[in-house]
Amino acid sequence: MPECPRCATPYPLGTRFCPEDGTPLPFPRPRDTMAADAPSGASSGEIADGAEGESTDPRAPSLPAVSALAGTVAAPTPGEGTRRGVPASARPKSGAAGAASAAAAAAAAGRAPSGGAPPPAAARATPPPDENIGLELGNYRVTKLLGRGGMGAVYAAEHRVIGKRAAAKLMVRELAFSDEAVARFEQEARAAAALGHDNIVEIFDFGRTALGNVFILMEYLEGQSLADALGKDGPMPPSRVAPILRQIGEGLGAAHDRGIVHRDMKPDNVFLARTPGRGEVVKLLDFGIAKLTTLDAATDKPLTQTGMI
Repeated sequence: MPECPRCATPYPLGTRFCPEDGTPLPFPRPRDTMAADAPSGASSGEIADGAEGESTDPRAPSLPAVSALAGTVAAPTPGEGTRRGVPASARPKSGAAGAASAAAAAAAAGRAPSGGAPPPAAARATPPPDENIGLELGNYRVTKLLGRGGMGAVYAAEHRVIGKRAAAKLMVRELAFSDEAVARFEQEARAAAALGHDNIVEIFDFGRTALGNVFILMEYLEGQSLADALGKDGPMPPSRVAPILRQIGEGLGAAHDRGIVHRDMKPDNVFLARTPGRGEVVKLLDFGIAKLTTLDAATDKPLTQTGMI
C-alpha cells in the first residue's frame, strides 16, 4: 500500500487526504500502484508484463472477470503473444511473408492479387474443344463450326487436296443409333441430290465415319437466311421481295415435278446466298421431312414426321 509522504501512514488506494494528519496525498501512478501491490520478490519484468492492458481504477474488474462476462477466454496460449486479444498467428503479416500469403490466397481463389496481373490463361476455365474439328469426311476435313441445332451441327470443311470448301452437316452422335433419324437424314440428302436445281442446295456426299458420325456434304454458301435478313433489315421493298419469291417458286416447282414436297418451308430454310455478278440467289435448305412420293411408296416407310432435322 502507498504511504503518506509526511507521517508514513499507509492508506488505501483512492484516499485523497492522510487519515492520520490530513496531509494531501498524491494520486499514485499505475506502475507505483502495481509495485506497491506486487508480491515481494517479483521482478520488474514480471510487473511490466502484467501491466499491459490493466486499468488503474481499483473499482474496475480484473481482465479475467471482464473476459468471463464477455464469454471469451482471456489467457493466451503460452508462448503466443497477443495484441488486443488477437492471437499473433491471426494477425495480418507484413513484408515479404504477407505478400506471399496474399498471392497464395488469390491464386487459390482463381483471381489476381491486388495490383497484380491476372492469372495465366491455363488457370482460367476454358470451354472443351469441339471433337468434330479435324474430323475426316472422305476427302474433306472439318475446319470450324458454323451453326448448331438440336439435331445436328453445320461445319465448314475443306478438300484435303484441291482446297475446295464445303459445308458438312453432322448428325448428333446419339441419334446415329436411331434407324428412323438416320433414314430421315439420308432422305434429306437423296431429295436435294435428286433435284439438281440452281435454287436448291447442292449435295456432294452422304455417309458415316468409322466413329459413327453420319454426315452430309453440301455446297458452301456465303450470305444469310431469310429469317436473319428480316430480323436485321425489317420489311423489304418490293424490288427485293419479287426476285426472292420468284426463285422460291422455281425451286419448289422443280421439286414438285420430281414428286418431292418440302413440307417445312419457312424463312429459316430459305438461304440468300451472295453470288458475284448475280446478287442474291435463293437456296432452299433442309429436305429432312420432305415427302418423297415415289421413294416412300417404294420403301413403304412413313418418313413424314416433322421436327426431326
